[in-house]
Amino acid sequence: MIKNKKVIYSTKWLAYTALLTAFVVATMAIPAVPTVAGRIYWVDGMVLFAAYLLDPFAAFIAGGVGSLLYDAIQAPHMMLATLLIHGLQGATVSFLLHCVPPRNLKKLECVKAAVCAVIGGVIVVAGYFIYRYVTSGLAVAVASIPRNVIQEVIGICIATAICYGTTIKTQLVKRGLLPDFKREILDHKTNNANKTNNANQKEVKTMKSKRILTMQDLSCVGQCSLTVALPILSRYGIETCVLPTAVLSNHTMFKGWSYLDLTPEIHAIYGNWKNNGIKFDAFLLGYLGKAELMELAEKCFDEFSAEGAPVIIDPVFGDNGKLYGGFDLDYVAAMRKLIRRADIILPNVTEACFLTETEYRQDYDGNFINLLAEKLAKLTNAEIIITGVEYGGKIGEYIHGKGKGEIIWHELLPVKKHGTGDIFASVFTANYLMGEGVHKSCLSAAKFVTNSIQITDGEHFYGVNFEKILKKS
Repeated sequence: MIKNKKVIYSTKWLAYTALLTAFVVATMAIPAVPTVAGRIYWVDGMVLFAAYLLDPFAAFIAGGVGSLLYDAIQAPHMMLATLLIHGLQGATVSFLLHCVPPRNLKKLECVKAAVCAVIGGVIVVAGYFIYRYVTSGLAVAVASIPRNVIQEVIGICIATAICYGTTIKTQLVKRGLLPDFKREILDHKTNNANKTNNANQKEVKTMKSKRILTMQDLSCVGQCSLTVALPILSRYGIETCVLPTAVLSNHTMFKGWSYLDLTPEIHAIYGNWKNNGIKFDAFLLGYLGKAELMELAEKCFDEFSAEGAPVIIDPVFGDNGKLYGGFDLDYVAAMRKLIRRADIILPNVTEACFLTETEYRQDYDGNFINLLAEKLAKLTNAEIIITGVEYGGKIGEYIHGKGKGEIIWHELLPVKKHGTGDIFASVFTANYLMGEGVHKSCLSAAKFVTNSIQITDGEHFYGVNFEKILKKS
């Protein structure tokens, strides 16, 4: 039985709230700009910037208390009004941006942020109008409107440009440096009376684990897709949820197979997830099989993403210069659209060629791979990892991000095995979600795949014995 559940605030939350509050106060060091409507101050820009990053309560403190301290020096008689007006501004903008659907809009979040900031601006203009009307009369209140409107417009432009015109927020989210909106909870539990007559209260700090949704097909027999993603991600301590797009008796390397399409059931699954308030901290997409599922994947991102949830997509539709059976160029076009929603993509060389409409080459070099990466970068803002890059007697992954590229080389084994791409994607994702960077995650995934191939019996044709490596990890 749980007693005395209470909420506390993490050190990270306190640190960020204090830091943004200090930034609001610090804007008084920036000289005001004289205009025909009056002097324009910069404080609103920092209040909105804090609201873009923090939860509503923290944004109220940063905006309200920060502005109050600002006015304690500039205009002490307005301190209380400033606390209420800018505190309400910060809390409202934060609440609308982070708590009201639609959320997790990726590239369009800046548009929503600006709209929320406009609403916050209305609160400020109306708030100071009321304050001036009560303290100085209607004429003064009306005269204050143009200056406040100009100040809010400038503040919205500044905050939106800093937060979304740069990579500040993106980098903070990716590195887990922003505080979680969900507070840490201390649950005071009682011990079971079977062991002792006196229930000793025990203070337990609960930790929120990562929850990932992986969306791909499920083969009842065969080491690929969900059959490898579920055990690997779970072994790394990540709560792994699955959305099977189809169930196969066995994968297609066997002589024959049965296939059950689960697409019609996904709508019902989404409905129940929505009713239960389920959210995911990350997404891993593999073999989807049909274009309709990509539209459902985008709907899933829109409705079930937790704040800052990364989307990792392994396109899985071809290899060795050819499309897998059952795929066509319409499917490729749909995938080309889907990867715009990704944070990381993991195409092999063939998939990169199809996505960029580049003729596949059997023999290629680093310049060709770099060209593919640059073409992919025009299709998506995601970090690009081209897998299975093989030339010069070596094999590796080409990582392209922030306009730069590098290849991580590994041992080239004399055998090829089915399902290794799915294993690579799963191990990479697990390491990435544990806080490893892209480079280290690639190294760990490649080493895992290499060890799995080496330990697999040559007659084991339908995959690799990754379970033996997983047991050791």
